[in-house]
Amino acid sequence: MKGESRTPYVLMGIGVTSMLAFGVTGAIIFNQRKRQASFDYLLKVIKDNNPSDAPYSGKGSPFDRSLYIGNPSGAKISAIEAKTMAEKIYKADGYFTNDKTAIESVFKNVSNKYDISAIANAFYQEYNKTDLYAYLKKMLNDSDMNTYVLSYTKNLN
Repeated sequence: MKGESRTPYVLMGIGVTSMLAFGVTGAIIFNQRKRQASFDYLLKVIKDNNPSDAPYSGKGSPFDRSLYIGNPSGAKISAIEAKTMAEKIYKADGYFTNDKTAIESVFKNVSNKYDISAIANAFYQEYNKTDLYAYLKKMLNDSDMNTYVLSYTKNLN
């Protein structure tokens, strides 16, 4: 009879121990996810402020839409052509693959940085206030970005 009276206490001890173990494990996992989210946020901030993108994404760059707004006569393409080219870039983003030749055809045919600025302005106006350079960076990896976009835009006046 002595063994029978201990059974409920042993089971209750095992239950309490299990609950504590699950609670501690849950707290550790939650804390790890929270720290990872903070770390990911810091990496995003560092990447967004990457100085290697500064010549292309900063003020006065070809992708700065305020260039076109300040001097619309500097662009050699019309507003309608800029809108068409912006649409071509937007539609190049596919579910499984991106149409890199469409993107390349847009940047191959621009003649100055005001043309790119006009396209960036049209893109911003048409597609939910989205920045063209950020959209391209999201869609293309660094190698493709250099090949299909920056190789055509880096020497423009």
